[in-house]
Order: sequence, then structure tokens, then C-alpha cells
Amino acid sequence: MWDAWDMAAEICLSQLPQLFLDPNAEFQPSPFFTEQMTAFEVWLDHGSEHKKPPEQLPIVLQVLCSQCHRFRALVLLEIFLDMGPWAVDLSCQVDLVKDKGHIHFIRFLDSPDAFPEQRAMAAFVLAVIVDGYKRGQESCLEANLIGVCLGHLEAPQLCDQSPEPLFLQWLCLCLGKLWENFIEAQIMGREANASEKLIPLLSEAQPEVVLHLKLSYLLRVCFHSQLFTIGAVVTFLNLFSGEQMVMKR
Repeated sequence: MWDAWDMAAEICLSQLPQLFLDPNAEFQPSPFFTEQMTAFEVWLDHGSEHKKPPEQLPIVLQVLCSQCHRFRALVLLEIFLDMGPWAVDLSCQVDLVKDKGHIHFIRFLDSPDAFPEQRAMAAFVLAVIVDGYKRGQESCLEANLIGVCLGHLEAPQLCDQSPEPLFLQWLCLCLGKLWENFIEAQIMGREANASEKLIPLLSEAQPEVVLHLKLSYLLRVCFHSQLFTIGAVVTFLNLFSGEQMVMKR
């Protein structure tokens, strides 16, 4: 790794004389980050929890700060995290919140230029940040994560558009983890009319069963905290009963 970094630095420095002599000379960017992501991709094809961890992982995480490499890095990280629980070090929650990294992901989640798949990845990261970590929950609450998530959940209903199932799944789970055992977030969710914005999702004609499972988990947390109104609970029970009848048939 250090040899590769030394070579990248040498390539950049070797261009300085020509750049000083010719102001119109074009600087050639270093392929260091692209090469490291390619090496990480090769490790993903052959690596496992029983092998040496990929030394390129810190570089891939750093690349998230680069707009031109961010999407590829997110895709590679998604593949890495899908390899199992061993791939997730929850201690990163502390560092991300300390460095205000959660704000970056919330802004990206609310960016109009991001694709739904990219937003789903950002929602996944935020769900990890608030998962069982009180300081992470408090920081994301202060950064208006509830408002951002509910805004995305409500937008397809207002525009009569087909929602992106993967994005909806992670938004629901992110919200559930945010106000799980966190009274302040539960109160804010109630004040933001979360129940009225979440209940319509139960009638979505989406084939993804996972979405309903995650939404059920979310509702269970909300019931426990009395986040939902009586009318919302009745609506949920009626819809749930209807789904059970369809499944029996």
C-alpha cells in the first residue's frame, strides 16, 4: 500500500517542472484511487472472513469524499457489507458522529441530484449510525433526519409516482432505528404526523416482502411508544387482516 502511495506521489511531483515551464500544460491525475478500488474489487471476488482483511478498505472509505468516485465506492462497500456481520465494525458510529459524518449522509440523502439507489445506500449508513447508539440518534435528530425521511416517504404519494422499493425499505428501517427506545425522537415523529405518512405504504402494491417486514418492525416500535393515533392503528389492523386473508387464499 505504501509503495503504491509513494509511486502516486512521485507521478504527481514529476509533473511539476513541466507545469511550471508551461502554464497550459495539462496535469495528469494520479490513478491511485481508481487502482485501489480495482484491487478492492478483486478482493471482493475472492476474499472471505477467514482471509486477511482488505488493506484497501480505508482508501475506499476515503474515496467517499470524492464526487467522481463516490458511486463506485458505495457499490463496492455495499458488496463488502453483504458478506456478513463480520464486515461491519459498529465502532465506526463514534467516529462518524464525532467527525459530523452523519450530516454529510443526511445532505446526500436529501440531494435532488442523487439517484434512488444512491439515496438507499445513504439511508443504510444512517440506519447503522443510529442503531443502538444514543449519541448517534441525538445527532441525527438534531440534523432533521426525521423530516428528511418522512419527506421522501410522502413525496411519491403527493406526486402519484411509483416509489423505489429499495429506497423505501431503508427509509423505514432508518426511521425505526432512529426512534427505537428514544423518547425525544418518538415525540418529534408524532408531531410530524409520522403515522399519516407511513400508513399509506401498507397499501403499496410492491412485491418486496422485505419492505412489509421492515415496516412491521417499524410499526411495532411505534405502537410501543404510542406514536400512532388510534385511527392509524385501526387502519393498520384492517390492512394487515386483509393481507392475511389474501395470503390464506
